[in-house]
Amino acid sequence: MEKSGDTAVADIHHGLVQGMGIFRERGLCQYQLVINPPREILQHLEEEQAYANQAFGAAVFSKGPWQLLLASFMAKEEMEETLLRWLHRIIGQQEAFSVCFNNYGSMPGYPLYVRVQDPGPFRGLAEGLRIIDGLLKGNGCPGIAINHHPRILLAPQIDPKQEMEVLLDFSGRTFRADMEVEEIGLLKENSLAGEKGLVSRLMLSPKGLTRTDHYGNKD
Repeated sequence: MEKSGDTAVADIHHGLVQGMGIFRERGLCQYQLVINPPREILQHLEEEQAYANQAFGAAVFSKGPWQLLLASFMAKEEMEETLLRWLHRIIGQQEAFSVCFNNYGSMPGYPLYVRVQDPGPFRGLAEGLRIIDGLLKGNGCPGIAINHHPRILLAPQIDPKQEMEVLLDFSGRTFRADMEVEEIGLLKENSLAGEKGLVSRLMLSPKGLTRTDHYGNKD
């Protein structure tokens, strides 16, 4: 099982924790960029959840949604149309890629997760999304929080009395699956209006397709 002491990335799954209540009071919505695993991987996770429920109780695994969280940000709702144009352009310039999930890991903030074997393909997306940071800050919003090492979080928290037993058990279990990433979902939560859901499906370029960057240069 992968074990890490990197606590900085753990904040991403809690969104923009500090000041979140203040920003919501100002009418800002929370947005997340996520990748949803295909049905066959979800079925595998459901099987692992059933095993954990039987072995350790129903509180160990989260009930989902099981996703790869790429980024999180707060923005004014009137900025949404502009943000969508930028995001379509940024993500559309990135080529679709493959992801391999390889076994379980644990670290502060991520008691139990499924690890991505090679996070390299996400670097291009992370670099492109940095452009959004200036747009957000220029409109009085906090900056974007980018996750450079996406994971599927399975257990947001584990009872300290069970934690060692659970982690030792899953360190001996195998999880391996592959998926093709061809689109990214933009989710929005407006807590004041009680709304939460999918805003848009952002498509990556098909593999091998020539793309054009912001300056009109072709790859």
